[in-house]
Amino acid sequence: MIKDRILSEFRSINIAGFDEVTEYLAGSFGSFFRSRLIIAMSRLLGTLDETRVLLSASIEILHYATLLHDDVIDGCRYRRNSQSLNSAFGDKTAILTGDMLFGMAGRMVAMCKKPFLYSHVADTVLCMAGSEIEEYLSQGSPETGIDAYLRIIDGKTGSLFGLAFLFASYRGEKADEMFYEKGVEFGRCFQIIDDTKDYMLDFSDNTKPVFNDFSSGTMTYPLLILLRSLKGSDRDFVLQKFGKKTEPGDENYIRKLLQEYRVFGQILQGMEDRLKNIFHALGFHDLSSFEPIIDEMLDKVKKGGG
Repeated sequence: MIKDRILSEFRSINIAGFDEVTEYLAGSFGSFFRSRLIIAMSRLLGTLDETRVLLSASIEILHYATLLHDDVIDGCRYRRNSQSLNSAFGDKTAILTGDMLFGMAGRMVAMCKKPFLYSHVADTVLCMAGSEIEEYLSQGSPETGIDAYLRIIDGKTGSLFGLAFLFASYRGEKADEMFYEKGVEFGRCFQIIDDTKDYMLDFSDNTKPVFNDFSSGTMTYPLLILLRSLKGSDRDFVLQKFGKKTEPGDENYIRKLLQEYRVFGQILQGMEDRLKNIFHALGFHDLSSFEPIIDEMLDKVKKGGG
């Protein structure tokens, strides 16, 4: 139902010469993590209705809009092992399409006729944009610490998961703020896992080019953990390569260091329990609806990180 709703919105776009872009959008769905969480929680809370489906679709479109802009900013030419939209149609088309999707998501939320949700959506968009700006301005700086990194990912990723959790929780004209807080925590875990994939997976296993964060000078959790352990020439080598285009030999050596200092293992340790505890804190004791989502998040990292 969510996919059908999104397809309907995409194909309602009536712009001359835009059909090819519309079909690209319609054929490039992601994993629907956020909307699957909304539906799973809504079922258990007894809040699942047609409005929740519409809000789930709006979350996915909002997320998609951010990806289109991210790919232009990061210079990504591939997304989910296919050409990114900016690669296929140009940066200007990608940016303008992202702008249009932001408007589309907002219109869908308005269709739900729940005015109190508008401020939550606006705050989330502002939070995501502000955190993306902070991340961009800090690129290339090895001084970025863990506190700054966590603040950035809570804003750019956690806030959208927080909104998804909030959408599942509201009844009448009131939403449970604790759901937002736990959604941000879930999003933090999600982003840490995603950032870890950038270092450990081959291109064919990932949704975007590997070592992209490192080459762009974006400080992420795996690198922060590694730098905390490194000394001497190894530390100098990593810092010298940070923010520059890497060669396969460089990548292999940095992966070797990550394995040697058990960085992947440190990140994975307790992560599954942490994710499950988020749902326990919200009163969900039967986790059978959430376990497939958690397993899917962790599966490739477990196989690659040991």
